[in-house]
Amino acid sequence: MKNTLNHLSHLKKISTVFFAKIYIVSTLALILFNYAPKLAAQELQPGDGVRIILYNVTDKISGDYYIQKDGTIQLPYLGVLGATDIDYKILESEITQKYDSLYRNPELTVQPLFKINVMGEVKTPGTYFVTDVEKLSGILALAGGTTPDANLDDIYIVRGNQEIKLDVEKIMKQG
Repeated sequence: MKNTLNHLSHLKKISTVFFAKIYIVSTLALILFNYAPKLAAQELQPGDGVRIILYNVTDKISGDYYIQKDGTIQLPYLGVLGATDIDYKILESEITQKYDSLYRNPELTVQPLFKINVMGEVKTPGTYFVTDVEKLSGILALAGGTTPDANLDDIYIVRGNQEIKLDVEKIMKQG
């Protein structure tokens, strides 16, 4: 991570937050996400979660559930499950199988929720939870859009020690 962020040394370090170091300068739109599921296998980490929706079940199960610091998640009628250090698809399969065994033909949706931090020249910087289907434009919209000082060709996505520099102006033009 140290080598990864060396080229950002001209920026003022303002804080360290859950999973990502945040840097900001008023003339740059620098957004460091705790989000980049396409970088590697989609492994959830403490602070991330799952969104469960059961459509034809009357029990109150649908909702957002978050992974605790110890790497576990507690789900209604299933109890505590290990949720870290495994690919999200394995966790999704385990949740689906367990609810299938409890209910007859449940219509079930399980989505990952990634905890992200959006910082820099956006109108509402902060922490958000997004699924694996949101696009960068949607994430910027969640944060209220960019400020007039934003430099959209200087945005970074960081998760762990992986970093991607984005040219958002180019991405926005391409859709």
